[in-house]
Amino acid sequence: MGNVNLKTDSKLPWWKLVVGILVALLIMVAAQLFSQFAAIPADLLKLPVVVAIVCQAVAYVVLAFLGQKLLIEKFFKISIDSIRIKKPGIKMICIITAVLLPAIVIAIYMMMPGEWTTLTLSNGEKIRIVVGALIFQSIAAGIVEELTFRGVIFGLLEKKTNTVAAAVIPSVIFGMIHFSKGMSLVSFIQLVIAGTFVGVMFSSICAYTDNFWNNALVHACWNATTFGIMHIDTAPSGEALYTYVLKTKSMLITGGDFGIESSIIAIMAYAVVIVVYVLFIRKKKRDVAKN
Repeated sequence: MGNVNLKTDSKLPWWKLVVGILVALLIMVAAQLFSQFAAIPADLLKLPVVVAIVCQAVAYVVLAFLGQKLLIEKFFKISIDSIRIKKPGIKMICIITAVLLPAIVIAIYMMMPGEWTTLTLSNGEKIRIVVGALIFQSIAAGIVEELTFRGVIFGLLEKKTNTVAAAVIPSVIFGMIHFSKGMSLVSFIQLVIAGTFVGVMFSSICAYTDNFWNNALVHACWNATTFGIMHIDTAPSGEALYTYVLKTKSMLITGGDFGIESSIIAIMAYAVVIVVYVLFIRKKKRDVAKN
């Protein structure tokens, strides 16, 4: 891809880089764990569950941001702006990507044999699932994961190495940390491949826009289509209001144990987005060179 608006620092020690990456991952995990305490006051005051979820989501983002900011500015002694953690600035092309990526993937699945199932729940439970999916699993998780992987880890690796290595290495890690207990070897391999592609996709968006908020938007919109409200799988989900149950059992189509995010269809979609943004990056570099 090539470096875009980022100064390299070959003097950055490898030991410091590795320690920083590990700490960044720990900050993300710790932020999620400690954010649960933010929901306690709402529970004690018997406030609606929506309030508790919002409090937890806000705490998750704030704790993660403060932790990563402290790591970058105190341990690495650089500005967070230098690794693309800036004020929110969304480009129109990324809004289009955020809408089209999940829409096209879902449309392809809707053309496959399957049937809809619906969870029978109380209105309160439905609200809890929807709000949890949209506010915490989509928006908060999307922001924190992109802040950590495409902000801190990608940015630091890019300073030490180059954009391609910085995009691939954390993307493999990104795929591996989504491993879940009971996952088969084939499903795990699919997950790592898909995780690598989706990570490179987010990295490409970040490199082109020079602001992690753009890939956070795409990530959040993608999550919103796969959690809580609608789900596509080989069996009805107990955590989504509606599930489109596929009749095919092909792991290439279903994505195996992890789901359609690891499917060949999703991987091809990630690949298309990668190509588009790499072309944007090259055009941007040519324009900069001309000026």
